[in-house]
Formats: sequence, C-alpha cells, structure tokens
Amino acid sequence: MTTIQIRQAIAGEIDWINERYDEVGFVHSDRTRDYVAIAEVDRWRAGLGRLVHIDQGIAELGGIFVVPEFRRQGLAASIVRFLIGQNGTYPTIFCLPFAHLSGFYESYGFVPCQRSPFIPEEVRSKHAWCNRHYPHPTLLFVLRR
Repeated sequence: MTTIQIRQAIAGEIDWINERYDEVGFVHSDRTRDYVAIAEVDRWRAGLGRLVHIDQGIAELGGIFVVPEFRRQGLAASIVRFLIGQNGTYPTIFCLPFAHLSGFYESYGFVPCQRSPFIPEEVRSKHAWCNRHYPHPTLLFVLRR
C-alpha cells in the first residue's frame, strides 16, 4: 500500500529543494523566508511547494513541483491543500500559475486578481518576470480568507 505524506521541509533539505527548482527554472527557495512543503511517497521525496512570505498576512503560493515518476498521483493537489491549510498566518495568498493550470488553482478558491494598488510590488514584479522568462503565460490569482 502506498503511503503519501506532506510535511514541512527541514533545513538539511534545501539543496534537494533547489536542485528540483533548477530542473524547471524556478527561483530558489530561501529557508529563512519560505515555508516549504515536501510530499513523500513511501518515504521518497516526490514533490514540493512553498509559501513565500511577502508581508504581514500576505504570502505567495508557488514552486509546486512533482518529480516526474510520481506524477498523476494527486501530489500537487495534496501539496496545495497542505500549504493553504497553513494560512492562518496568511489571510491573503497570491499565486502566479501558468494559464493552462488556472482551473486547478480556481478549484482551491483562487480567483483572478486585477491590477490594483493592493497587490504588493514584489508580487507585481515577479508576475512580470514570469511572463518574460517562461514559455507559458503566467496569471495573477489571489485567495483571501
């Protein structure tokens, strides 16, 4: 029987985390600022995601990555549920999904976010950076609790 566990990463895993992000061209995690979740399948690290602290009560959900041999097992969904379940500290969570993943994030309550003054500059600039550097259009979503 397959056992899936989602847990917070520990300090000694930062190299593994950033090696996975290098595989897909994502920005590295900073363990002092990011809350990183690791998905394990039968104790094998199989995926990850993170909440990046932006400001008091505001985070960005991102870096959702599943190791290819573990895909199609619902791990991305489990990681997202785990991370948004940690949001007692973050009543507002932004997300910058690729356009083809919009339905996935909408199923968790994320909604398109129109340009407005309440969007932190860090989120705005990362959104612009993503649209310049990735081959897929990147959207700007928000989840408010």
